[in-house]
Amino acid sequence: MSMVMRSRKPALAPTKAAPTAPAAGPESAVSTGFFCALPVLVMPPLDSARTSYMLSKIYGEAMCHASGLPISIVRPHNVYGPRMGLSHVIPELLKRAHDAPEGSTLEVFSVEHTRTFCYVDDAVVQLRAVATVPDSVGKAVNLGTSRPECTIGHLAELVVAATGRRLHITPGPT
Repeated sequence: MSMVMRSRKPALAPTKAAPTAPAAGPESAVSTGFFCALPVLVMPPLDSARTSYMLSKIYGEAMCHASGLPISIVRPHNVYGPRMGLSHVIPELLKRAHDAPEGSTLEVFSVEHTRTFCYVDDAVVQLRAVATVPDSVGKAVNLGTSRPECTIGHLAELVVAATGRRLHITPGPT
């Protein structure tokens, strides 16, 4: 089984369903979180909120591995869908585009940064596969999509088009 799973939603991700398998028993565990493994880890200042968040994920995963239980580490990435709250890029852009006066400017930050997005239904299929495929035990799985990457600027264009508004997108700070 490939540890890179792909979304089925064509709007922001390629078409390919994740595999399925029989249900897992209560003896398996799943830890959810995010940690970006880099060849060289550049540590931000220890008093940074990002540092404490990163370290909590590292320690959480280490504790799961040390428990001796048959675990799978799941790292969700940019999952979107209904009822996700406004503190994410897609709903935030939707709200700002919806609230902007017709013909006005929509300032969008980090327009050249790229992301991939995974629809929540696809994330659930992937999570179920991780929980039910024996080969995933002991592995860390990045839950989401790897392609296509979309710039934040292009995402803003898609959002503005979806709202039907006539807005001018202006790049903000990176």
